[in-house]
Amino acid sequence: MNMKKLYLSISFIFIISLCYGRFQEDMPDLSNVKIVTTQVAGNIYMLEATGDVAGNIAVSAGPDGILLVDTQFASLSDLILAELSIITKGNIKFIINTHHHIDHTHGNGALGDAPIVIAHANALKRLLHMPHERHPTITFHDRISLFFNGEKIDIVHYPHGHTDSDVVVFFTASNVIHMGDLWNSGISSFPTVDIEAGGSITGMLEHIEELIRIIPIDAKIIPGHYALSGLDDLKSTMKMLQDTIGLVMEKKAAGISLKDIKKEGFPSRYDSWGTAYTNAETWIENIYHGLDQNIPKKIAKIQKKAKQIYKNEKGFWEAEFIDGHVMVHIPGGEFPMGSEDGLSNERPVHQVYLDEYWLGKYPVTVGQFRKFVKETGYVTDAEKGKGSWQFWEGEWIVRMDGNWKNPYFEQEEDHPVVSVSWNDAVAFCRWLSKKTGLDIKLPTAAQWEKGARGMDGRKFPWGNDKPDGTKANYADINYWDKYKDARQPDKNINDGYTETSPVGTYPKGSSPYGLLDMAGNVWEWCHDVYQPDYYTASPKKNPSGPPISGEPDQERVNRGGGSWTDRSGHITPKGGHNLRSAARTGDEQNSSDDHMGFRICIDYFKR
Repeated sequence: MNMKKLYLSISFIFIISLCYGRFQEDMPDLSNVKIVTTQVAGNIYMLEATGDVAGNIAVSAGPDGILLVDTQFASLSDLILAELSIITKGNIKFIINTHHHIDHTHGNGALGDAPIVIAHANALKRLLHMPHERHPTITFHDRISLFFNGEKIDIVHYPHGHTDSDVVVFFTASNVIHMGDLWNSGISSFPTVDIEAGGSITGMLEHIEELIRIIPIDAKIIPGHYALSGLDDLKSTMKMLQDTIGLVMEKKAAGISLKDIKKEGFPSRYDSWGTAYTNAETWIENIYHGLDQNIPKKIAKIQKKAKQIYKNEKGFWEAEFIDGHVMVHIPGGEFPMGSEDGLSNERPVHQVYLDEYWLGKYPVTVGQFRKFVKETGYVTDAEKGKGSWQFWEGEWIVRMDGNWKNPYFEQEEDHPVVSVSWNDAVAFCRWLSKKTGLDIKLPTAAQWEKGARGMDGRKFPWGNDKPDGTKANYADINYWDKYKDARQPDKNINDGYTETSPVGTYPKGSSPYGLLDMAGNVWEWCHDVYQPDYYTASPKKNPSGPPISGEPDQERVNRGGGSWTDRSGHITPKGGHNLRSAARTGDEQNSSDDHMGFRICIDYFKR
């Protein structure tokens, strides 16, 4: 199946066999269980209960003491303590619970009185109804970090996967990750999802896809159950989810009955996957019945307004709206903002957490802006007497007759609109909001940068390789033929365009989320007020820029990884114009120029 057309009229459901209620009725026989210890990396160990009767434990042992991730059952505590005594003589200082199920938390209170228990806030809510557990004393919502035994330990919430309380624990220096039951397939196995506890197959698949993008290739992964694993095994589970969900969806859409889908089954390569938690027929049934259930509320809101929603080639949701507007869903999470390689206004590099949002796949086009003007009679700032900055006779000047209809070069309807001010872009967003019923706005600078470079700190949307003329539209031999050395163009490159190019012309320059034209073509307006040293005091969560003064010529942030006027990957002394995703500058919000456009955004927080 082509996952690009995995429409979000679906969601998926799986019935867990290990949820709290059933587990209380069917407590496993632990009389013959042994604890097996594996040294994973350095001072990180894994404790595994034979027979897979309880979740895997991660151990950090060192000069600061012992930290555990999960604790199995209380009746196994003596065996666990015996294994710990072989590893180290230290005391247990911290316990991290990956979620609330008792095969991971039951031993919290049996391993001594000293440990501090850390878990997600949703785990605490559920453990309060389980009086035999030791309840977490430190809770959090998005993420929290510890510095213990010489390394930073990041604990990150991944909502609505196995449960609504799942966390993944990253031992950053050791390159070890404990995924809890968000992934319990140390062997090939159809997964478990506790729907009653906020779990979702949709969320599980999306989280696994996201983690595959950020986990180092050589990392060791401790799954919730079964053997120590790695990235290749996780990729195998992702492919299974994509394949089996897609297969059932296609057959159901074709009108094939559940009985016949079960009879046809899955491809033979998945024969062994039904031997652990559930068999193939049950998995098919749960997918089949879950196709129309449990759509996340925020995605469902978009779905109702969109013409269609599907997975793009990068594995992220895309929504198509009226007039050719396409938006890509960017999951919530943290990323490094800024760069040490650019101008001073890009420093310091700092971690920023953003809630989920949607960002336009392309800049707004001439044709889309023309429709706005036609329907509203809107007159741009340039047309009101401000004019537009153009390159003319060897210098940049304001030409009073320059505007979006007359940028002094040829544009087609599918080229990005230019010579529009920040005010014009905001007016367009307000108009489109009324037409679609969605709160459309300009992206914040942080939203723009994360969309461009993802979470791994890359220089360009496509990675760290220098632009070569196939990934972005920038100043090349065509530019030089017309404008000469105004921007020191790369004369060895010929991309076929002198000024702007049709949006989406450079698929090789795609960002990690599938966004296009995030480098070259046009610089883009962002919501934020521009302040060169803003990064020194920027909030860690959902930053939206310095306070708004209300002055008509207040500077606003420009982003875009350069434009058709810029030289590839080079920093100029003034303005920072180049193709790197961290590059930023500012212009008066009522000004316009022939290499400035914008793209649209939908988010869920108050600015």
